[in-house]
Amino acid sequence: MKLMQLILLTSLCLMTVVSAQQQPASPNQEQPSQPSGSLTGVDQYLKVLSEKLGLTADQLAKIKPILQDQLTQMQAVRKDSSLTAGQKLDKIHSLYNETQTKIRGVLTDEQRRKFDAMPPDQNPPNEGENPPPPK
Repeated sequence: MKLMQLILLTSLCLMTVVSAQQQPASPNQEQPSQPSGSLTGVDQYLKVLSEKLGLTADQLAKIKPILQDQLTQMQAVRKDSSLTAGQKLDKIHSLYNETQTKIRGVLTDEQRRKFDAMPPDQNPPNEGENPPPPK
């Protein structure tokens, strides 16, 4: 169960990085605009967590920077050409575990139980892209 969550969250984060880094082919080419009110991967995940766990505004304010920091660190890992694919995967697993621990630290005991029991399909969709199937 945790492995599936790890795989899906990692996919979510990596695809968010990829879609955020896509540039238009030329400066004159327009990018399709997102509908107003559309959410980023971090915001989507926060929305799911809030709905499933009943997060307070204070908890949301504490968890959002945790997720944003994870995304920033994953972007750095992805760009680090000195790392092998296995090393990158190890670092991503480590970042995921650190993030889970930090999020759990913000939750109440009841919320932690719900968080730990959340199935992997509770992760939000990734901005129109489907994650690869688990290996």
